[in-house]
Amino acid sequence: MNHKSLSRKILRHQIINRISLFGMVFFTAAGYALENNVDINDILKIDNSNAIDIVGFNYTDQIIDSFSINGQGGGNIFLSNRTSGGGKSACCLVLSGAKKESLRIHVRWQSGGCLYITKSRISGEVFKNIFAYYKEAYVDVLHPKNHSPEHLEVHFYPDGSVRAELTNELSLPRIALNGKRNQKTNLPRCRDDKKPE
Repeated sequence: MNHKSLSRKILRHQIINRISLFGMVFFTAAGYALENNVDINDILKIDNSNAIDIVGFNYTDQIIDSFSINGQGGGNIFLSNRTSGGGKSACCLVLSGAKKESLRIHVRWQSGGCLYITKSRISGEVFKNIFAYYKEAYVDVLHPKNHSPEHLEVHFYPDGSVRAELTNELSLPRIALNGKRNQKTNLPRCRDDKKPE
């Protein structure tokens, strides 16, 4: 591969990455606008918007298979341990007004589920499927003044409460738990092995 061809390939990747980032920012803003009955044009004009990572901390005894903030996916979160919250950074959430005094987010997370059975009409093979149950909460975000946040940490506690904080650097877990504690990973079967309505 010659130098000119390599330069074109790098440029093409840079353009694709910029278009992808713009798409993520736009669709995150659109989701927020729909959820909060706000004009998307007003959100996109805000000068103090921040694109930050979402990081989950799971202090419960059950893997959180998925969670979202204002409609933006945060991934899954395994059980925390003494040094890890159980999740990875998920990019990118746009928080308009993240430097303001108060900020509130909508958190939605899988809180359990049940298994139901389906059978392939073609092969006759039987499949176990998961029907997920979700919880939702509006959470006030804590953040120190006079800094530019890089992470939104979302902490899921054993009592079902959720706390969120904007941080410059990733924190250690707030509760030092054994990562091999009793996990409730086996889901019960749905009633009559059928998908709930």
